[in-house]
Amino acid sequence: MRKTSEKSENLKHENLENELVILPLDETDDLSSFNCESEELNDFLKTNAWVDQNNLVNRTRICFCNGSLVGFYSLAADTIETKSVIDGIESYQYRKYPAIKIARLVP
Repeated sequence: MRKTSEKSENLKHENLENELVILPLDETDDLSSFNCESEELNDFLKTNAWVDQNNLVNRTRICFCNGSLVGFYSLAADTIETKSVIDGIESYQYRKYPAIKIARLVP
Protein backbone atom coordinates (compact mmCIF):
# COMPACT_ATOMS: atom_id res chain seq x y z
CA MET A 1 0.00 0.00 0.00
CA ARG A 2 1.34 3.41 -0.84
CA LYS A 3 1.79 6.08 1.76
CA THR A 4 -1.46 7.87 2.48
CA SER A 5 0.28 11.24 2.55
CA GLU A 6 1.13 10.94 -1.17
CA LYS A 7 -1.15 13.10 -3.35
CA SER A 8 -3.75 13.10 -0.62
CA GLU A 9 -6.78 15.26 -0.17
CA ASN A 10 -6.40 15.22 3.62
CA LEU A 11 -9.46 16.19 5.59
CA LYS A 12 -8.71 17.17 9.16
CA HIS A 13 -11.52 18.43 11.32
CA GLU A 14 -11.19 19.61 14.87
CA ASN A 15 -14.11 17.39 15.98
CA LEU A 16 -12.62 14.23 14.47
CA GLU A 17 -10.14 12.17 16.43
CA ASN A 18 -8.95 10.33 13.31
CA GLU A 19 -7.34 11.53 10.12
CA LEU A 20 -9.31 10.93 6.93
CA VAL A 21 -7.25 10.73 3.75
CA ILE A 22 -8.74 10.49 0.25
CA LEU A 23 -6.54 9.36 -2.65
CA PRO A 24 -7.12 8.71 -6.35
CA LEU A 25 -7.27 4.99 -7.08
CA ASP A 26 -3.94 3.71 -8.38
CA GLU A 27 -3.21 0.34 -9.97
CA THR A 28 -0.63 -0.38 -7.26
CA ASP A 29 -3.17 -0.08 -4.43
CA ASP A 30 -3.74 -3.20 -2.37
CA LEU A 31 -7.52 -3.38 -2.05
CA SER A 32 -7.69 -6.90 -0.61
CA SER A 33 -8.40 -5.69 2.94
CA PHE A 34 -11.54 -3.80 1.93
CA ASN A 35 -14.80 -5.46 2.93
CA CYS A 36 -18.23 -3.87 3.26
CA GLU A 37 -21.69 -5.43 3.64
CA SER A 38 -22.28 -5.45 -0.14
CA GLU A 39 -20.50 -8.15 -2.14
CA GLU A 40 -21.38 -6.23 -5.30
CA LEU A 41 -19.50 -3.15 -4.06
CA ASN A 42 -16.57 -5.21 -2.79
CA ASP A 43 -16.33 -6.85 -6.21
CA PHE A 44 -16.61 -3.52 -8.04
CA LEU A 45 -13.70 -1.99 -6.11
CA LYS A 46 -11.45 -5.04 -6.33
CA THR A 47 -12.26 -6.07 -9.91
CA ASN A 48 -13.80 -3.28 -11.97
CA ALA A 49 -12.91 0.13 -10.52
CA TRP A 50 -9.40 0.30 -12.00
CA VAL A 51 -10.49 -1.16 -15.36
CA ASP A 52 -13.39 1.32 -15.60
CA GLN A 53 -11.09 4.19 -14.65
CA ASN A 54 -8.60 3.21 -17.37
CA ASN A 55 -11.47 3.03 -19.87
CA LEU A 56 -12.50 6.58 -18.84
CA VAL A 57 -15.86 5.39 -17.48
CA ASN A 58 -15.36 6.82 -13.99
CA ARG A 59 -12.90 8.18 -11.48
CA THR A 60 -12.56 6.39 -8.14
CA ARG A 61 -11.16 7.75 -4.90
CA ILE A 62 -10.29 5.54 -1.94
CA CYS A 63 -10.67 6.71 1.64
CA PHE A 64 -8.36 5.87 4.52
CA CYS A 65 -8.80 6.49 8.22
CA ASN A 66 -5.59 6.19 10.21
CA GLY A 67 -4.01 4.27 7.35
CA SER A 68 -6.82 1.70 6.96
CA LEU A 69 -8.94 1.50 3.81
CA VAL A 70 -12.47 2.34 5.01
CA GLY A 71 -14.43 3.42 1.93
CA PHE A 72 -14.47 4.67 -1.64
CA TYR A 73 -16.50 6.61 -4.14
CA SER A 74 -16.67 6.69 -7.92
CA LEU A 75 -17.83 9.58 -10.08
CA ALA A 76 -19.07 9.24 -13.66
CA ALA A 77 -20.12 11.76 -16.29
CA ASP A 78 -23.82 11.70 -17.05
CA THR A 79 -26.64 13.80 -18.47
CA ILE A 80 -30.09 14.81 -17.34
CA GLU A 81 -32.60 14.73 -20.16
CA THR A 82 -35.47 17.20 -20.18
CA LYS A 83 -38.76 16.88 -21.99
CA SER A 84 -39.77 20.45 -21.30
CA VAL A 85 -38.10 23.26 -19.42
CA ILE A 86 -39.88 23.95 -16.14
CA ASP A 87 -37.32 25.48 -13.80
CA GLY A 88 -34.36 25.38 -16.16
CA ILE A 89 -32.63 27.94 -18.29
CA GLU A 90 -35.12 28.84 -21.00
CA SER A 91 -32.42 29.86 -23.48
CA TYR A 92 -30.57 26.54 -23.07
CA GLN A 93 -30.90 24.98 -26.51
CA TYR A 94 -30.10 21.37 -25.68
CA ARG A 95 -32.38 18.62 -24.42
CA LYS A 96 -29.74 17.28 -22.03
CA TYR A 97 -27.95 18.99 -19.17
CA PRO A 98 -24.43 17.81 -18.28
CA ALA A 99 -24.19 16.14 -14.86
CA ILE A 100 -21.85 14.21 -12.60
CA LYS A 101 -23.24 11.02 -11.07
CA ILE A 102 -22.03 9.48 -7.85
CA ALA A 103 -21.79 5.99 -9.28
CA ARG A 104 -20.62 4.29 -6.08
CA LEU A 105 -20.38 5.58 -2.53
CA VAL A 106 -19.27 3.30 0.29
CA PRO A 107 -18.61 4.66 3.78
